Amino acid sequence: MMKSVLLVIIFSIQLALFAQNSPEIELQVRNQKVPCSTNSNELCFHAKKVTDPTWTFTIQEIENFEFTEGTSYTLLLELGFKEENGTNKTTYKLVEVINEE
Repeated sequence: MMKSVLLVIIFSIQLALFAQNSPEIELQVRNQKVPCSTNSNELCFHAKKVTDPTWTFTIQEIENFEFTEGTSYTLLLELGFKEENGTNKTTYKLVEVINEE
């Protein structure tokens, strides 16, 4: 019983520290949105890590980001996580627009 309580306390502390130090990622966002999936009419941001040659991310929403069709962006984003429908979903929040073209 004491081990369980101790583990819960340690996990809570680690979770609080993680929330304060959310990881950040620098992504390039294409100048046009793309279908979120092959069977979807919903459009998503198409993005890649700055160091990657391949566009690998489809992102539904970037909090606090205003997209202009025809403009490409390099963004610094804060990553977060939330549970949605029983699965963990990555969330993205704008920290800084590094470049736009």
